[in-house]
Amino acid sequence: MELLKKNIHMNRRKGRTVSQMNLDEDQNVPDNKADIEKIIQEKSEVQVEEVRPAQDHVTVRGALIYDLLYMDNEQDHRIHSMRGKVYFEEVVHIDGMSDQDNVCVEWEHEAPHITIINSRKINFRTLLTLTVSLEEIYDEEATVDLSDAPNVQKRSKNIPLLQMKVGKKDIMRVRNQWQIPSDKENVEEVLFYTITPKGIRIAAGDDRLSASGELLVFLLYMPEGEKKIPQWLEYSVHFEDAVDCSGAQEGMVGDIHWEMGTKELEIKPDSDGEQRVISVECVLELSVKLYEEENVQNIVDMYATDRELIPEVKQVPFTTLLVKNESKCRTAKRMKVTDSQARVLQICHSEGTVKTEHTETVENGIKADGTLSVQLLYITADDAQPFRLAKGTIPFSHVIDAPGITDTCTYHIYPVLEQLSANMIDSEEMEIKAVISMDTIVFDKRPEQVIRSVSEEPLNFEKLQDLPGIVGYVTRKGDVLWDIAKKYYTTAEALMEINGLSEEQLKPGQQLVILKSVTAADAGA
Repeated sequence: MELLKKNIHMNRRKGRTVSQMNLDEDQNVPDNKADIEKIIQEKSEVQVEEVRPAQDHVTVRGALIYDLLYMDNEQDHRIHSMRGKVYFEEVVHIDGMSDQDNVCVEWEHEAPHITIINSRKINFRTLLTLTVSLEEIYDEEATVDLSDAPNVQKRSKNIPLLQMKVGKKDIMRVRNQWQIPSDKENVEEVLFYTITPKGIRIAAGDDRLSASGELLVFLLYMPEGEKKIPQWLEYSVHFEDAVDCSGAQEGMVGDIHWEMGTKELEIKPDSDGEQRVISVECVLELSVKLYEEENVQNIVDMYATDRELIPEVKQVPFTTLLVKNESKCRTAKRMKVTDSQARVLQICHSEGTVKTEHTETVENGIKADGTLSVQLLYITADDAQPFRLAKGTIPFSHVIDAPGITDTCTYHIYPVLEQLSANMIDSEEMEIKAVISMDTIVFDKRPEQVIRSVSEEPLNFEKLQDLPGIVGYVTRKGDVLWDIAKKYYTTAEALMEINGLSEEQLKPGQQLVILKSVTAADAGA
């Protein structure tokens, strides 16, 4: 007798560790930049340049890039920009790691604290958190059929499971360009810009991944000409793109996480040679896992009517999909400007960062608590300081529907700021409204009994002698025809035929006649 098996391709986390490091560095203002008197706004992003795994540790190298918008100390208080880099290298220890492991590095950093030491030097401080995870691909087998198995009865169980088909990292480059409207002046110098993704959707197709969404672009610039008053633009740019992904198929279950990598904005000349074309290039860093849902008929029990079968069994945890959904969390808050000299005339730009700080399983769901950190750049009534920045933090709490979730389930939540609006109530107060999208996938590990091998022995003569030739049996609650047939070395089909049953389902109190179909001669007596 041969067991026919099906290979199941799965993945699991092998290890995980978190490392924190303080970045604290003094940096000089470049020689070609004006002196700093007051910092108006800053932005920063982490770029991981190298992940080098080795035995029991991984080395992570990269830089934290920051941009400053500041005023100089001249009489007219002109606005300037400055870019800098703070490099880091961290060795993260993780037991059991080798240079062949699949390593995933995630990072986040606190809002940087930038202080002016003097007009030509600043101090940059922030806390960088690196989360290093090891994942391994492994195979399990399910026994789905038998060959060369005369007189063998088998019982199968349907197992819905996820089989991993694609696991990879990739990048997608998004490029776009457009022309400045005719009512705006030419660009002399880019002072500050932000590029924010919105509504990103990534789906599997035939050997490819397709992405669509929007890029919200804010540009603050100094125009050409004698009147040096900063101007700004806001655009929403739609994009569609795709990358090759061997093995991907439409309809697969995707656990796809994206991070915005490098973002570049450049001003280019138009056909008349004027600086009026805005060119944007961004990199989406993709972590891709694609699964295929399958129903596998796994053999969980067997017996023979003419010999003893002794199966060797093992409990195998198969991965199943419990929930995949996208929910929305809405939150709002009012912010007041406390400085009477900085009354709000107009809001130029608003942006926010979502951070999930705590998650826990609740009844039929996942409770996620976090914060939305908001920055508002606005024009003031103070001519000496025309631009100001208001900062605020909005807490949120949201329950994601996940029927049937337990503490043994694993899940991934990818929060994204879907919408953010800031409106003036009066010159001292603003109202902020936000919609946070939470893309969630929940996995369950369900242990199932799998038959690894089977040994065969002759029937036990003494055991057969103790069994009566004919038995009258009254069914009880929980009785299964298969178990009764196995006990008396017959088959479910034979019992149905003898007792005139049309189905295997039994009810308590049914009277069955059972004929022993195996004799002592069958046992080799």
